[in-house]
Amino acid sequence: MKVIFLDIDGVLNSHESYVRHCKETFHDNPDPEHIKHLNRIVEKTGAKVVISSTWRLGIHSLGIWRLLDAFGFKGEVIGQTPRRAGSIRGVEIGDWIDKHNKGEDLFMQVDKEVDPVESFVILDDDSDMGELLPFLVQPKIDNGLTSEDADRAIEILNIA
Repeated sequence: MKVIFLDIDGVLNSHESYVRHCKETFHDNPDPEHIKHLNRIVEKTGAKVVISSTWRLGIHSLGIWRLLDAFGFKGEVIGQTPRRAGSIRGVEIGDWIDKHNKGEDLFMQVDKEVDPVESFVILDDDSDMGELLPFLVQPKIDNGLTSEDADRAIEILNIA
């Protein structure tokens, strides 16, 4: 299975989208332009999404999936990374991969065999990934996820 570890702030929303939508009440919502690039990654790779954003601390990943869907997301959200106090995001992502591959993360996988992670990419505007840094595509917070970022993510996911 191919997995996209998805941050939201700075990836699916940006300073640019904030300015574009500043008249709206919820100006930090995902921007359809950035969602379009995420959809292309999913379409070209068949990857599933795991929420690694701090948004997962206030909204369960199913709620985030519904929000993304409302803004045009066409993919599948299969879970969220665990919260590890004091850990960097790369450690949380590594924990999710380990647990998933051992069959311990069963979110939305009841009565199914575990499909091990064969490749993954991290879409995040921060670089706190530790040893997972080579798997990071880091959009600029000013622009959010771009076509070039999507191309790089597709390349990383399709290497396996």
